[in-house]
This record gives sequence, structure tokens and C-alpha cells, in this order.
Amino acid sequence: MKIRATKILLILVLFLIPALGSAEVENESGSRQCKKMADTAKIEFAAVQRDIAKAVSFNDIGCAMLWRNKQCTSTQFAFDGSTKVYDFQSKEEMPIDVAHFVQATNVISPGAYNIVAFKKLEDAKQFLGKDGAQKIMNYDDLLDLELAK
Repeated sequence: MKIRATKILLILVLFLIPALGSAEVENESGSRQCKKMADTAKIEFAAVQRDIAKAVSFNDIGCAMLWRNKQCTSTQFAFDGSTKVYDFQSKEEMPIDVAHFVQATNVISPGAYNIVAFKKLEDAKQFLGKDGAQKIMNYDDLLDLELAK
């Protein structure tokens, strides 16, 4: 009987407790403007990282970059290779490292970093012509962008 109780306890510890924690999605950027992603109506500003030990999603690309820059090298590497962003116009998901980014004053993102992503360079160039858009950035440029906390 004691062995059976031990097996049941072991099963609970191994399967139930990790499952409870895995549903949690956190924002650890430290910025008061940043929040975990809950508003899918604003998905065009979001960044989602699912492939590290704990899934992390952000309501703003700038918030995701602040969080990334505070992480160890291995987490940054995992972030770079597996994070997804959404096209500003089509809301289609794409890898962060192939997106074209524009920081503009004519859009207000949830975290107020006002960075939007485009799958196609042509779409980013068209958006650039609109009032307030500053420049087109690739992912390396985005990594170098100074973001206020």
C-alpha cells in the first residue's frame, strides 16, 4: 500500500504540477508599459516566444526586445531563433528574424514603443511613406535600437 501511495504521489509531482505552471505566460521586461499578451485585437504589435523553458509573450515588440536584452546569451539565442511576430497589415505570424520593422509615431502600440513588423519589404516601404514613419529596420537593426524603459 505504501508503494502504491508513493507511485501516485510521484505521478502527481511529475505531471500535474509542471502542467499547472506551463499555462502561465509572463512578462519580465520590468517596464510599466509592458504587459503579457491578452488582447488579441492588438496582435499586430505582439511578440511570442514559445520554445524556451517558459513561454513568454508580449503585447509590444519593444517590450519583447527589452526582456530579451536582459537574458543570458543562451536564452537570447533561443529567442532570436524561435520568436514570432505578426505582420501589421495581415496579422500573419512570421519569425522575428525575417521581419522588416518600422518605428513610427502614427501608430500607438500597447507598450508605446510603436514598432510594427512587416513580412514583405514592399509593405514596409509603403508604410514608411506615411506620416510619422522613420526608417525600415531588419532584426539586427532592431537589436541595436535604443529603447527607453
